[in-house]
Amino acid sequence: MTKKEFLDDFAEDLKVVLQDVYTKNTIGEEVGVTVYKNRLPVVTEDEEDESQYFPYAIARLSDASTDEEKPWQQRVYVLLGVYDDDLKGGGYLHILTMMERITNRYLQEPLLNHKYRAEPKMSTDIQDEDTYPYYFGAVEMTFNIPKLERRDEFS
Repeated sequence: MTKKEFLDDFAEDLKVVLQDVYTKNTIGEEVGVTVYKNRLPVVTEDEEDESQYFPYAIARLSDASTDEEKPWQQRVYVLLGVYDDDLKGGGYLHILTMMERITNRYLQEPLLNHKYRAEPKMSTDIQDEDTYPYYFGAVEMTFNIPKLERRDEFS
């Protein structure tokens, strides 16, 4: 297994987990969450700005470690962003819903694609600053990823 394969599988699974979460984009249309790997697309001269990518979920790999006869422990972050100009703070609730969907999915069914297993220890965070009408949150998880073992005991 490679980390790229894991990231691809994880991002595809996030699309399913968040498929029925709809919020407004910056022009007021109801849209679903778009899942990106690693970061948002780069803004080019022809495009306005990064606000066009809201709502989003970014699947990002962080550090990984392993030990003899143990799988890789791969830390992942899911960075969440929502635009909501509702004066009552609806964007905050959208972020909470997205975090809950993600954590519940992997707590209830920790196995991903019959290859990777989520650890039960997870954490979530919501941005402290008021960035109205933009809302941000994050989920941190660790997955066990199979690794190649030594071919023989004398290697």
